[in-house]
Amino acid sequence: MINRYSDFYPFMVDDLPGCPTIEKLQKLRQAFREFAMETESWTEELAKVNLVADQTTYDLNPTYDGLVKRIVWVKISGSAQSTSHYELRNERQLYWKSDYVPSTSVTSGLQVKVALYPDVGSRVVDPNFFTRWFEAILAKAKCDLMSMEGKKWYNPRECEKYFAIYRKRYASAIKERYVENKTGSLMVNLSGLTGKAGSFA
Repeated sequence: MINRYSDFYPFMVDDLPGCPTIEKLQKLRQAFREFAMETESWTEELAKVNLVADQTTYDLNPTYDGLVKRIVWVKISGSAQSTSHYELRNERQLYWKSDYVPSTSVTSGLQVKVALYPDVGSRVVDPNFFTRWFEAILAKAKCDLMSMEGKKWYNPRECEKYFAIYRKRYASAIKERYVENKTGSLMVNLSGLTGKAGSFA
């Protein structure tokens, strides 16, 4: 199980000679943030909370340090609610639109699933996500570092190799999201990943 950014370091030493830890940490954090934001593959079903009659706003409290990118779904007593009934506010709150505010209280009646991305300084990470997408995050960080011209670890040839690995894992994450949602198009948008591998930096 991958629990910390430092768990990635042993897999970076051989390919990045002389690269300081602070550089590795910075690029790992950046890779995690970009991968989570673009693929929406970091999700969590939040703990059920009490639904309060006529209350319009509910705080969203993920288990780990993360901001809410999107509300995947909302359920009241197990029944899915239309996305037209609510919206996300401030990356931390569920807000019921005025015409759809629930008028009945239900104990543990509200459940929300969210797609998350890490804040810039996030320290507490989801080990399940890190372990599941270890290869993608590692490849992204390595390519970003290897594309830094003038550094001892600059290596455009190896960067291209890790670029290809990242593309593959990125596409897998998008496909998994599609299969779970069972809606939308399966076409994977890799437009931001094409061109020179150095575009990752």
